[in-house]
Amino acid sequence: MLEQAKYLAENEHRYSKRWKTGATARFLQVNPLWGIKFYKSKEDREYTWNLQNLAANANVAPPVGDWIDSHLGYGYLTMIADVEKDKSHQDMMRLKKQLRGIGIQNDDIRKNNCGYFVDRLVCIDFDCANQS
Repeated sequence: MLEQAKYLAENEHRYSKRWKTGATARFLQVNPLWGIKFYKSKEDREYTWNLQNLAANANVAPPVGDWIDSHLGYGYLTMIADVEKDKSHQDMMRLKKQLRGIGIQNDDIRKNNCGYFVDRLVCIDFDCANQS
């Protein structure tokens, strides 16, 4: 899976519509289950991977996979969440509280930064999160 993801990412045109770009990361869906996030620095990758892994262990983020180093940057595999499904403000506030309960402060919980994974609302963006 790791080599397949790296190959697909390195061969997808940098301006392809398949790439989703956020404030600090670029995301590419590899297959129906997995995607890959790339960051410019190892530190950003390690920081967000650690937070997402902690949250995934508490069922409030998609599980993460291996790290990938490439000419594209520093990435990691992440399972796919359904970001298209509608999210209520109440559900997003509940997610924010659940994250706080495991020591993650994330003030950037909004519709674009969460999605459904196995019928649970989860956080998919940890760039602005802090561990307390």
